[in-house]
Amino acid sequence: MKFKKILLSIVVLLGLVIFGTLSVYAQTSTGTTTSFSVFGRNYQNWSTIITFANSRDLRYGTDIRSTSGTVPTGYMGTFSRVFTSSGALVRNDQWVWNNGPAVGMGTYPATTVSPGFYYSQGLTQAFNGNGYTTQTQSPTRTPNVQVRWLNSKVITS
Repeated sequence: MKFKKILLSIVVLLGLVIFGTLSVYAQTSTGTTTSFSVFGRNYQNWSTIITFANSRDLRYGTDIRSTSGTVPTGYMGTFSRVFTSSGALVRNDQWVWNNGPAVGMGTYPATTVSPGFYYSQGLTQAFNGNGYTTQTQSPTRTPNVQVRWLNSKVITS
């Protein structure tokens, strides 16, 4: 009886270990948060890339946040992009603006890629009273991530 309990415990433990190594998890890499001001309001922006183990899918995103409080509809916009580590554009989203009063927003489209190294670096816009000011040097790019069939990892380069 004692042997059966020990054997059952070992089988359950092995099952948990095997299941834990096969489960899908996300690896996230985020660029440096950058601050800027437009039309008397202060903002921050950043880019993020998310990879998934055992998958060639990834999400690439861009966020913008008002540190001056809530801004009216249409004051903030994001344009998400993902690149190969050599700088070739893989895919980009479209401009998306806040569709109601907000403190912040982000867009995170998904795509499937070939195994390799990738980073995200989007664009943001803020209303300047007579149109939009585009932040072209920020948000900063994320560190590279490696997408592999069996797992993904962040490679800082």
